[in-house]
Amino acid sequence: MQDSNNININSKNNMSLHKLVLYNYRWCPYAARAVLALKETKHPYENIEIDLSVPRPDWYLKDINPYGQVPALKIDGKDIVLESLFVAEYIADLHPESGLWPTDALQRAQTRYLIHHWGTHTQPAFHKAAFTLDPTDAPQ
Repeated sequence: MQDSNNININSKNNMSLHKLVLYNYRWCPYAARAVLALKETKHPYENIEIDLSVPRPDWYLKDINPYGQVPALKIDGKDIVLESLFVAEYIADLHPESGLWPTDALQRAQTRYLIHHWGTHTQPAFHKAAFTLDPTDAPQ
């Protein structure tokens, strides 16, 4: 019987390694989240660099991500996961032994809160301060 506070993330999905293709841009901090998860789990993957400093290739917009953002993760040549948080969660779910994602429900909720807070409060303030040309416009 499974404890109701824990989720069973061991499934047949991770019984064999999925072929993963990561669409990435080396200077993108969001894509770095996916790269770190893949490296931590040691899951083999193919990396395809998408240069965000130029218009995205038509094939990328049509077949991978119509918004032109990275990261995007193609799984077994067909399914695609978009957005860095969801890519990292997917990788963590494939490899529960990695400890990247808590199995306890309360710990998962607390982790989600920290991720949400970082993305909605801390990171935007940091970004504004780091990339503001006029120091008087920086947050106090």
